[in-house]
Amino acid sequence: MNLPAIDNRDKELAMALQEGEIYRCPDEDCACEITVTKGAAPGHGRDRHPTCCCGHVMEEAG
Repeated sequence: MNLPAIDNRDKELAMALQEGEIYRCPDEDCACEITVTKGAAPGHGRDRHPTCCCGHVMEEAG
């Protein structure tokens, strides 16, 4: 089975949890917010946003 080559530069650019990013909970009653102070190591951050303690997927702030 032939799989397409993966360009690691594109993967690193698309990773979630990069230093300085701010994520907010979309639930106005919760209003939780986090700031990433240390980004994930290359290949370990995946591409998903964090989940809030209330259960909602957090959204990257503007």
